Amino acid sequence: MPLLAAGSLADERRSTTSTTVAQAAGWGGDVLLLGHGTEAFAAGAGSFGVGHLAYIRGFHKARRKSRRLRDAPVARTAAALTLTVGPIVARGAAKEEPVLAPAVIGYMSLLATMWAHSGNLNPTLSRRGRGLSLAGATLFIASDTMLGIRKFVWTNAPDRFESAVMATYTLGQFLLSEGSLALAEPSTPTA
Repeated sequence: MPLLAAGSLADERRSTTSTTVAQAAGWGGDVLLLGHGTEAFAAGAGSFGVGHLAYIRGFHKARRKSRRLRDAPVARTAAALTLTVGPIVARGAAKEEPVLAPAVIGYMSLLATMWAHSGNLNPTLSRRGRGLSLAGATLFIASDTMLGIRKFVWTNAPDRFESAVMATYTLGQFLLSEGSLALAEPSTPTA
């Protein structure tokens, strides 16, 4: 994350402040999740939550104003994922520590909101930037969904499952960063 943020800041197109804050919060979450126990998990999830709020802020500024967020196809998918997978992961989290269940639901809702916003960007903005942002947010939610399942539901998952979590997370963060930079580019007309 520090290298990704440094690359974004050095790029002539300049990453948005929201993306820089999200990257810093992601780095904080990465470090905090190296710890063990409920406190480390809550602190790491909280740091990532700040990052999602920053992404939401940036996406909201670049939103498609002619369509309500809830009418975006990605928003419907995000809501369905939260309503189906969220309770399963929360139930598993509650078995480990009851206080984690509402935290997991809250975090998943925040993550789904970020994903929904990434799919409701202004069509006059760079098509490449919109595509990269949506792809990055999609991989991020895939990563965190797999992480929640591995941590609280499928606790004896094979080690390669962790590799999939890290690969989707890393690529997701990279694409979100590239998307932010591409959104700063002049728009190309769509056919």
